Amino acid sequence: MSEENALVIVAGYQDLDAARRDFDTLTEGAKAKRIPLRGAVLVGKDAGGTPVVVDTGNRLGRRGAAWGAGAGLAVGLFSPALLASAAVGAAAGALAGTFANHRVKSGLADKIGEALAAGSAVIISVVAPEGRLAAEQAMAASPMKSVAELSHKTLRSLGAALARLDEPEPAEPAPTATVDTEMAVDPLLTGVAWSWLTEALDSGEVQRRAESATVTRTTSESFGALDAQPPVGDVEMRASWTPIDTELRHHLIAWTVLLATMAGLPPLPDTVSRFPVSGPFGPTR
Repeated sequence: MSEENALVIVAGYQDLDAARRDFDTLTEGAKAKRIPLRGAVLVGKDAGGTPVVVDTGNRLGRRGAAWGAGAGLAVGLFSPALLASAAVGAAAGALAGTFANHRVKSGLADKIGEALAAGSAVIISVVAPEGRLAAEQAMAASPMKSVAELSHKTLRSLGAALARLDEPEPAEPAPTATVDTEMAVDPLLTGVAWSWLTEALDSGEVQRRAESATVTRTTSESFGALDAQPPVGDVEMRASWTPIDTELRHHLIAWTVLLATMAGLPPLPDTVSRFPVSGPFGPTR
């Protein structure tokens, strides 16, 4: 595959099923080494018309792969903010900024926006120049295609930004709830804690995949000079999920709901109304 530059092919579709079939053909071509694919993403729309990631593919044709240098490149060109959600701290802002800058300069922001506005699905594929014909033939059902070129310098810049996704994350404190010792030894506690997460995600219109968690429970008893301290129990959760939409405020709200649940804050009664508050992530409900 040429390292000099790459082409981004934006293929719009009126029908998501047709886009799925072409995406199958595209990734199978990459797997068979007929198409020099760097990465691809299939984007659809949810019931409210919000763009969501339906599937991804890397240079080996593997589907749903981690957003590394291949699939991450295509995802970032679609939505820098969505890609940044896989990073942490300052790296997230730098990653989003790098992709947003190249997305505007290359005209991809307009091309992708026009394709989504005109139809119901888009395939964004990054291929070597010599693979353009094979890639376009794989996406034969698309009535609207456009192409943008990424220079070698741009690819190096985006690749350096993507490398941050593979850097180890700094250790951060996990949400911890203090419980009485009888509850701490209850075998059902870890399953209950998992339900706190899934209920928070389900109640917050969170479009996601691959949610997971590790729940740890501990009991502590003090002796000697600390004998006066009562026994305590703790439950700790380390959770993660992958957003597939660009409404990141829903994900933040779900996380705060989980924290509130673990802190023991009771839910609002049905008879109590909440005042809407505007903030950096938009109005809350």
